[in-house]
Order: sequence, then C-alpha cells, then structure tokens
Amino acid sequence: MKKLLSLITVLILSIVLVSCNGEISVGEYPELNEKDIVDMSTDDVAKMLSTAATIETEEENIFALTASANIDYAISEAFGTVSYDTSLMADVSFEGYMEPNENLDMSALSLEANIDISYVQSIVMEGMTSETEMSFEGAAGVYLHDSYTYLNLNITTQTSGLEQTIDLKQKMDMSDATSDIADMFDLTELEDILTSEEMTFSEEDVKAFLEAYPMFHVYEVSNTYFLEFSIDKASLKTYYSELYKLYYEMENGSEPLNTDVIYAANEFSYQLDEMFTTLELSLVIAVVDGSFGQFAIEGNVVLNDDYGSSLGFSFILDKVSEMKALPDDLDSYTEVEDFESIFDNILS
Repeated sequence: MKKLLSLITVLILSIVLVSCNGEISVGEYPELNEKDIVDMSTDDVAKMLSTAATIETEEENIFALTASANIDYAISEAFGTVSYDTSLMADVSFEGYMEPNENLDMSALSLEANIDISYVQSIVMEGMTSETEMSFEGAAGVYLHDSYTYLNLNITTQTSGLEQTIDLKQKMDMSDATSDIADMFDLTELEDILTSEEMTFSEEDVKAFLEAYPMFHVYEVSNTYFLEFSIDKASLKTYYSELYKLYYEMENGSEPLNTDVIYAANEFSYQLDEMFTTLELSLVIAVVDGSFGQFAIEGNVVLNDDYGSSLGFSFILDKVSEMKALPDDLDSYTEVEDFESIFDNILS
C-alpha cells in the first residue's frame, strides 16, 4: 500500500479505536463558524493529529455511522444498430450503531435505511423499442441481539407496472455462525493493520502532507478542535505537483525529476476535467481533549457527461457512549431458517 495513501487512510481508520467525548452532534456534519478559526502552525497541527491518532483499544467500543446519498445518473450508448438509454435516480439514507464484541451474545447492531430508487432502461433495436422500469421505495432495518439477526422490511417494488409490497418482521438464529460473526466484529485485525510498518507515520509525515496541501482551517470550540479540509478541482490542480513530489519521495526516498512532475500534473489536470464538471468535498476531523471524536465528509460531484450526472453525499462516523435503543417488539418477529427467499422475491 502506498505510504501517502496510508497516511490519509490511517487518520480515518484510527477513529474506530480511540476514545471520544465532547460536544459533537452525532450524525451531523459540524457547523463551523469563521469566528472560531484559530492560527495554528503546521507543526502544532501535525503534533495534535499524531497524538490523537494513538491507538487505544478499549473493552467497549460503540460506533455510530450516518450516511446519505442522492444520485441522478443517465447514459446513452449505441452498439451498431442497437441503442441504450439508461437512467438511475436514488435517494438513500442510512443510520447504523454497532457495539462489537468477540462474544457474539454481547454484540449489538442496529442498521436502518430509507430508500427511494428508480431505474429506467430503453432499448431500440431494428426500429423496435422495449422499455424496462423498476423502482424500490421503503424502509429496512437489520438488528443483531442475543445471537439473533432481526430483519424488518417495508418495501414496495414496481417492475414494468407490476407492484409488489414486502412487509415483514423476521428473525434468524445465528448461533451456528457465531465464530464467523465474531470474526467480523473482532477489531484485532484492524489494529494490526494500523500498527503495521506501512500504516505507521511520523509527525514529520503529517507536517509534510499539510505543507503540500495547505487547504485547511483549524477551529476551536470549547474543548474541541476541528480540522477542516476543502477539496475542489482548482485546489487539487494547484497543489497536485507538491502532493506528487511528496508521494514520490515517500515511495522512492528521492526527489522526482522536474519533467516527471510537470507531466504528472498536466495528465492529472486533464483527467480531472475529463471526468468532472464539479468536484467539491469538505472533510472534518474533530479532536476532543486530544482524542479523535468524529470524522465527517460531505461532497457534491457532477460528471462531465452529456446528461450532467450528479452525486451528493455525506458520511459521518462517531464514537459514542451508548447504543441506540433496539425496537421493543423484537420478540414478536417470526423465526425463519434463512432470509434468502425474501431477497429472491425482491430481485425476481
């Protein structure tokens, strides 16, 4: 794995193994005010991040993940005498809480989603047109408690005018799969990855990255520091040369030729314009009392295609003190041997 990418990735992954407390709104992208911006040198920022990224494995770890996406995509293709017009529109939101434990009976999981997806494809072949329309709308919940997985579905599907509603509450005994699920919730492997040679980085590495890409501000609110990065096409083009040189030096231990830097920057700029009309990302890392408190990212992407396909999204990961309460009617769920037939019906 490339060390520069490792440097960025470890800042994200470290969140799941460190303690957190403070005044952070769980599941919400931080609302930051310019009046709270503080001057902090790259040395101090690097020291703060390096200290906060120190791994602390605790007996209890509870995580909250909130995400949403809005997709508007379309494409037209032609192969000989056959043409395809395809469109996809989706509005999806997701909220999850997880309390992993090597003992499955002590693990808990709550995943809830709302979906609204529509898909249309038109095929024209030899003057004949056929059209397929599909849609999925509704809510779903998956819960893990006392070695049982619970599934709550309330989804309406439509396929070319044929409507089907799936409304059920079922549970499945996962005792036979205890070892597999325990492995899934075991943080040991993640900890090994984070402490491996490729994923370790020094305060100097962090400082070098911040100097190569200085598009960030530091905010101070009470006992919390918020480090916000702004990413867009213009800033990526401006600082790509410095990022490339940093990447090259980390990988090869020497500086790249100036001609190689110029070529790489021009090629990157060209590919960026070819792919995107708009690329806007904001990323925040919250540090509470010296420990990571939250990782949040939100973005808006518009592709450089004939339709102007777009994606808006947010992703927020918090370390929290307690699980979200599970539904109080889990005992009433119908027990089944497996959920496979349900999904066969949805996708048929």
